[in-house]
Amino acid sequence: VATADANALEVVGKVANTEQGQSAVTLTLAQNAITAHQAIASESTVVLTDGKTGENIANTVAQAIAVSSSLKLSS
Repeated sequence: VATADANALEVVGKVANTEQGQSAVTLTLAQNAITAHQAIASESTVVLTDGKTGENIANTVAQAIAVSSSLKLSS
């Protein structure tokens, strides 16, 4: 299992080092952030937020893009 995981990470890493791969990584991170917010909201009938849920999701996506961009610059 560890070898399969390592091989998968190597393949993903190589693809993520391309322009299309960076876009795919950014899209996946954004989708995961939205899914996480949906999961939190669906777990309860009461959800307490700061009233800026849209901004929070946008900030999460922006952070993901920043990380993705910094990885691209460092390679």
